[in-house]
Amino acid sequence: MTLPPPELRRLVRRDVRLAAGSVTVGLAAYALLGASWLGWVDRRAAATVVASAAALVAFTCFTWWLAGPAELRRDRYLVLVPVFVIALPGLIALRELGGGLAIVLFSSVIGFSAAVTAGYAWTSRRGR
Repeated sequence: MTLPPPELRRLVRRDVRLAAGSVTVGLAAYALLGASWLGWVDRRAAATVVASAAALVAFTCFTWWLAGPAELRRDRYLVLVPVFVIALPGLIALRELGGGLAIVLFSSVIGFSAAVTAGYAWTSRRGR
C-alpha cells in the first residue's frame, strides 16, 4: 500500500519536526551536563533531568517509528537518529546517578540497536 502524496507529505513533516525537536533536546542534554561539570547546576539534578529526557526521547522516537506505516519503516530512519544523539548524555547521567551494571546493559542495547539500524539502512539503500 502506497500513501497518497498529501498523506506522505504530512508524515514526512511530522517526522522532521519530531527529529528536529528531539535532537534539540539531545543537544540541551549535552549542555546541561556541561553546566553541571562546571558547577553551575547541581550534578545530581542535571543527571536526573538528562536521564529522564533520554528515556522520553527514546520512547517517543521508537513509538513514532513503529506507529508509522510498516511498509515505510525502512525509509524512516530519520525518526531514530535522536535516540543515538541523546544516548551518550543519557548513559553519562546514569553513571552520575550510580547506575553501574545498568550502564553496561543500556550501552550494549544502544550499540546493538545502532548496528541493526545501520544495517537496515545500508540494505535498504543497496536494494534500490
